[in-house]
Amino acid sequence: MDPISDSTIRYIWASFDPDGEIAASKDIDSVTKNGTGDFTVNFSGVMQTDNYFATITPVDSTGSPFTIKILSQDDSSCRFICRGGGVSVLGITVVNSVPIDPDIGINFFACC
Repeated sequence: MDPISDSTIRYIWASFDPDGEIAASKDIDSVTKNGTGDFTVNFSGVMQTDNYFATITPVDSTGSPFTIKILSQDDSSCRFICRGGGVSVLGITVVNSVPIDPDIGINFFACC
């Protein structure tokens, strides 16, 4: 595959809804919804490295806090899960423990 860019810094991004439908993007081929809050972003070219970082911004109208955990990443995709809300266990509320489906803004950066 051809590299995404010939520049020193690689930058790709996407904005998508809870169903994985892409609203806007740069060098993103598709988004796969694996389950509630669980997404895989597939790049339209190779990143040339799996040593990149992602900034992921969930957007929710309730203003609830979120956590994001990257489950896997390689030079062609990145899989992550969004968690929010909370559950009560023996009277203790565990925050950000429930998979949720917010709108997502995501950026990937790599230096080659």
